Amino acid sequence: MKTFDITLEMGDELPSWPDHNDFEIIFRKQISAGDRCNLSEINTSAHFGTHVDAPGHYVEGGEKVSELKLDLLLGECQVIALSGQGKISKEELAEYDFSQTSRLLVKTSNSNYLDSKIFQKDYRAFSAPAMEELVAQGIKVLGLDYFSIAPYDDLIKPHQIFLSQGECAAIEGLDLRDIEPGLYELICLPMKIKGAYGAPARVVLRSRM
Repeated sequence: MKTFDITLEMGDELPSWPDHNDFEIIFRKQISAGDRCNLSEINTSAHFGTHVDAPGHYVEGGEKVSELKLDLLLGECQVIALSGQGKISKEELAEYDFSQTSRLLVKTSNSNYLDSKIFQKDYRAFSAPAMEELVAQGIKVLGLDYFSIAPYDDLIKPHQIFLSQGECAAIEGLDLRDIEPGLYELICLPMKIKGAYGAPARVVLRSRM
Protein backbone atom coordinates (compact mmCIF):
# COMPACT_ATOMS: atom_id res chain seq x y z
CA MET A 1 0.00 0.00 0.00
CA LYS A 2 1.40 3.40 -1.01
CA THR A 3 0.58 6.70 0.68
CA PHE A 4 0.24 9.97 -1.27
CA ASP A 5 0.21 13.33 0.48
CA ILE A 6 -2.10 15.53 -1.62
CA THR A 7 -1.85 18.54 0.69
CA LEU A 8 -0.29 21.77 -0.55
CA GLU A 9 2.42 23.10 1.75
CA MET A 10 1.15 26.22 3.52
CA GLY A 11 3.42 29.15 2.76
CA ASP A 12 3.57 32.57 1.17
CA GLU A 13 4.23 31.03 -2.26
CA LEU A 14 0.56 29.98 -2.44
CA PRO A 15 -1.97 32.56 -3.64
CA SER A 16 -4.71 33.66 -1.29
CA TRP A 17 -8.29 34.29 -2.38
CA PRO A 18 -8.39 37.79 -3.93
CA ASP A 19 -10.23 39.46 -1.01
CA HIS A 20 -8.48 37.46 1.76
CA ASN A 21 -5.27 38.31 3.60
CA ASP A 22 -2.09 36.71 2.30
CA PHE A 23 -0.54 33.92 4.34
CA GLU A 24 2.02 35.14 6.87
CA ILE A 25 4.30 33.23 9.22
CA ILE A 26 5.97 35.17 12.02
CA PHE A 27 8.94 33.79 13.96
CA ARG A 28 8.46 35.08 17.51
CA LYS A 29 11.41 33.23 19.02
CA GLN A 30 14.52 31.71 17.45
CA ILE A 31 17.28 29.67 19.05
CA SER A 32 19.77 31.27 16.65
CA ALA A 33 18.87 34.66 18.18
CA GLY A 34 19.44 33.45 21.72
CA ASP A 35 15.90 32.38 22.57
CA ARG A 36 15.26 29.11 24.42
CA CYS A 37 13.17 27.68 21.55
CA ASN A 38 11.91 28.26 18.03
CA LEU A 39 8.35 29.62 18.12
CA SER A 40 6.18 30.82 15.24
CA GLU A 41 2.63 31.95 14.61
CA ILE A 42 0.58 32.22 11.45
CA ASN A 43 -1.92 34.71 10.08
CA THR A 44 -4.20 33.35 7.37
CA SER A 45 -7.76 32.62 6.27
CA ALA A 46 -9.40 29.42 7.45
CA HIS A 47 -9.99 28.76 3.73
CA PHE A 48 -6.33 29.04 2.66
CA GLY A 49 -4.45 26.35 0.75
CA THR A 50 -5.74 22.80 1.13
CA HIS A 51 -8.89 23.15 3.19
CA VAL A 52 -12.33 21.76 3.91
CA ASP A 53 -15.57 23.70 3.47
CA ALA A 54 -18.52 22.68 5.66
CA PRO A 55 -22.15 23.22 4.54
CA GLY A 56 -22.48 26.40 6.60
CA HIS A 57 -19.94 28.14 4.36
CA TYR A 58 -22.73 28.87 1.87
CA VAL A 59 -25.89 27.61 3.59
CA GLU A 60 -27.45 29.50 6.50
CA GLY A 61 -27.73 27.18 9.49
CA GLY A 62 -25.50 24.55 7.89
CA GLU A 63 -22.92 22.52 9.75
CA LYS A 64 -19.69 24.11 10.92
CA VAL A 65 -16.40 22.37 10.25
CA SER A 66 -16.07 21.09 13.83
CA GLU A 67 -19.50 19.45 13.49
CA LEU A 68 -18.58 17.31 10.48
CA LYS A 69 -18.55 13.58 11.18
CA LEU A 70 -15.06 12.17 10.65
CA ASP A 71 -16.49 9.08 8.93
CA LEU A 72 -17.57 11.42 6.11
CA LEU A 73 -13.95 12.30 5.37
CA LEU A 74 -12.44 8.85 5.81
CA GLY A 75 -12.92 5.93 3.44
CA GLU A 76 -13.02 4.83 -0.16
CA CYS A 77 -12.64 7.60 -2.72
CA GLN A 78 -12.67 7.82 -6.52
CA VAL A 79 -10.25 10.04 -8.45
CA ILE A 80 -11.04 11.04 -12.03
CA ALA A 81 -9.18 13.27 -14.49
CA LEU A 82 -10.98 15.72 -16.76
CA SER A 83 -9.27 17.37 -19.73
CA GLY A 84 -10.47 20.54 -21.40
CA GLN A 85 -11.07 24.10 -20.33
CA GLY A 86 -13.91 26.17 -18.94
CA LYS A 87 -16.57 25.16 -16.47
CA ILE A 88 -16.98 21.45 -15.82
CA SER A 89 -20.23 20.42 -17.47
CA LYS A 90 -22.81 17.78 -16.68
CA GLU A 91 -21.97 16.08 -19.99
CA GLU A 92 -18.32 15.59 -18.98
CA LEU A 93 -19.44 13.61 -15.96
CA ALA A 94 -21.95 11.44 -17.83
CA GLU A 95 -19.39 8.77 -18.81
CA TYR A 96 -18.43 8.04 -15.19
CA ASP A 97 -19.99 5.60 -12.75
CA PHE A 98 -19.89 6.95 -9.21
CA SER A 99 -21.83 4.09 -7.64
CA GLN A 100 -18.82 2.64 -5.79
CA THR A 101 -18.25 5.60 -3.47
CA SER A 102 -19.74 8.88 -2.28
CA ARG A 103 -16.32 10.58 -2.28
CA LEU A 104 -14.94 12.09 -5.49
CA LEU A 105 -11.73 14.00 -6.24
CA VAL A 106 -11.34 15.62 -9.65
CA LYS A 107 -8.00 16.32 -11.32
CA THR A 108 -8.03 19.01 -14.04
CA SER A 109 -5.74 21.40 -15.87
CA ASN A 110 -5.82 23.45 -12.65
CA SER A 111 -2.87 21.37 -11.51
CA ASN A 112 -0.74 23.46 -13.90
CA TYR A 113 -1.51 26.53 -11.77
CA LEU A 114 -0.33 25.16 -8.44
CA ASP A 115 3.19 26.54 -8.70
CA SER A 116 1.97 30.07 -9.42
CA LYS A 117 1.76 32.74 -6.72
CA ILE A 118 -0.73 34.60 -8.93
CA PHE A 119 -4.37 33.67 -8.32
CA GLN A 120 -5.87 32.27 -11.53
CA LYS A 121 -9.50 33.35 -11.98
CA ASP A 122 -10.04 31.07 -14.98
CA TYR A 123 -9.57 27.86 -12.97
CA ARG A 124 -11.84 24.90 -13.83
CA ALA A 125 -14.75 24.28 -11.47
CA PHE A 126 -18.23 22.80 -11.52
CA SER A 127 -21.16 24.42 -13.29
CA ALA A 128 -24.53 24.37 -11.55
CA PRO A 129 -25.89 21.53 -13.79
CA ALA A 130 -22.74 19.48 -13.14
CA MET A 131 -23.17 19.98 -9.40
CA GLU A 132 -26.81 18.89 -9.63
CA GLU A 133 -25.66 15.72 -11.40
CA LEU A 134 -23.10 14.94 -8.69
CA VAL A 135 -25.66 15.43 -5.94
CA ALA A 136 -28.14 13.21 -7.82
CA GLN A 137 -25.45 10.51 -7.98
CA GLY A 138 -24.91 10.65 -4.23
CA ILE A 139 -21.57 12.44 -4.02
CA LYS A 140 -21.10 13.71 -0.46
CA VAL A 141 -17.40 14.64 -0.50
CA LEU A 142 -16.12 16.58 -3.49
CA GLY A 143 -12.52 17.64 -4.01
CA LEU A 144 -10.81 19.74 -6.68
CA ASP A 145 -7.27 20.80 -7.56
CA TYR A 146 -7.85 24.53 -7.07
CA PHE A 147 -9.24 26.75 -4.34
CA SER A 148 -12.98 26.54 -5.02
CA ILE A 149 -15.36 23.90 -6.34
CA ALA A 150 -17.42 26.72 -7.93
CA PRO A 151 -16.29 29.00 -10.78
CA TYR A 152 -14.94 32.42 -9.84
CA ASP A 153 -17.77 34.15 -11.76
CA ASP A 154 -20.49 31.89 -10.31
CA LEU A 155 -19.56 31.11 -6.72
CA ILE A 156 -22.93 31.00 -4.99
CA LYS A 157 -25.26 28.64 -6.87
CA PRO A 158 -22.91 25.65 -7.37
CA HIS A 159 -21.81 25.86 -3.73
CA GLN A 160 -25.40 26.03 -2.52
CA ILE A 161 -26.50 23.09 -4.68
CA PHE A 162 -23.77 20.88 -3.27
CA LEU A 163 -23.62 22.06 0.34
CA SER A 164 -27.38 22.32 0.89
CA GLN A 165 -27.70 18.52 0.84
CA GLY A 166 -26.21 18.46 4.35
CA GLU A 167 -23.74 15.98 5.84
CA CYS A 168 -21.31 16.75 3.05
CA ALA A 169 -18.03 18.56 2.57
CA ALA A 170 -15.89 20.15 -0.12
CA ILE A 171 -12.11 19.70 -0.16
CA GLU A 172 -10.40 22.50 -2.06
CA GLY A 173 -6.79 23.19 -2.98
CA LEU A 174 -5.73 19.58 -3.52
CA ASP A 175 -2.42 18.60 -5.10
CA LEU A 176 -3.35 15.80 -7.50
CA ARG A 177 -0.41 16.19 -9.87
CA ASP A 178 1.06 12.78 -9.07
CA ILE A 179 -2.24 10.94 -8.71
CA GLU A 180 -3.57 8.55 -11.36
CA PRO A 181 -7.32 8.05 -11.74
CA GLY A 182 -8.72 5.17 -9.74
CA LEU A 183 -9.99 4.11 -6.34
CA TYR A 184 -8.11 5.04 -3.18
CA GLU A 185 -8.61 5.35 0.55
CA LEU A 186 -9.12 8.99 1.56
CA ILE A 187 -7.90 10.37 4.88
CA CYS A 188 -8.88 14.00 5.37
CA LEU A 189 -8.57 15.65 8.79
CA PRO A 190 -9.57 19.32 8.99
CA MET A 191 -8.51 21.37 11.99
CA LYS A 192 -11.23 21.38 14.66
CA ILE A 193 -11.82 25.14 14.83
CA LYS A 194 -14.82 26.13 16.95
CA GLY A 195 -17.38 28.22 15.04
CA ALA A 196 -15.54 28.13 11.70
CA TYR A 197 -17.15 27.14 8.39
CA GLY A 198 -13.87 25.93 6.92
CA ALA A 199 -10.44 24.82 8.06
CA PRO A 200 -7.02 23.85 6.70
CA ALA A 201 -6.64 20.08 6.40
CA ARG A 202 -4.01 17.41 5.91
CA VAL A 203 -5.26 15.17 3.12
CA VAL A 204 -3.80 11.80 2.21
CA LEU A 205 -4.65 9.08 -0.29
CA ARG A 206 -3.64 5.45 0.12
CA SER A 207 -3.59 3.07 -2.81
CA ARG A 208 -5.70 -0.06 -2.59
CA MET A 209 -2.84 -2.32 -3.67
